[in-house]
Amino acid sequence: GITICDSNEGVRKHIEKNPYCVAQRYITNPFLALSGHKFDIRVWVLVSSIEPLRVAFFPEFYLRLCSEKFDRENLSNLKAHLTNFSVNKAKFEDKAESVRSREYLESLLSSKGVSFSDVILPQIQNICWGGIEAARNELIGRPKSFQVFGFDMLIDDNMKVWLLEIN
Repeated sequence: GITICDSNEGVRKHIEKNPYCVAQRYITNPFLALSGHKFDIRVWVLVSSIEPLRVAFFPEFYLRLCSEKFDRENLSNLKAHLTNFSVNKAKFEDKAESVRSREYLESLLSSKGVSFSDVILPQIQNICWGGIEAARNELIGRPKSFQVFGFDMLIDDNMKVWLLEIN
């Protein structure tokens, strides 16, 4: 059910046909894996209390790779643009994560002279904190329970981290 549009007119037409859809800006300059594939980051956040707000960031995460090389000129090839497992499962078979980890991302960034800890991690934490804060009034606190959220993020080639969605 995901559509990529290359113009405002295309977005308008899609919304007319699907009024209950979500529209978001497509990041046209993603930071790519060494293989030239687009990827996103799935970060896990645990909320153990709403009042007072207690949030824990899991130090490990995984990267979800597109199964085909990124090609800005061919928006119809969803396997080059969407990291969703359902789109790429034929390539990755039963590997739901795309098998890369924090160490891989750190080495990828290091090859570009970028520190994960100094540049990317603070952005990820700010996005997660802001997402939880934004939804705080909608979260239901229950004694002796917790909630886990998956944040999907993308890094662009300027090293800016973008929030794609929260699950």
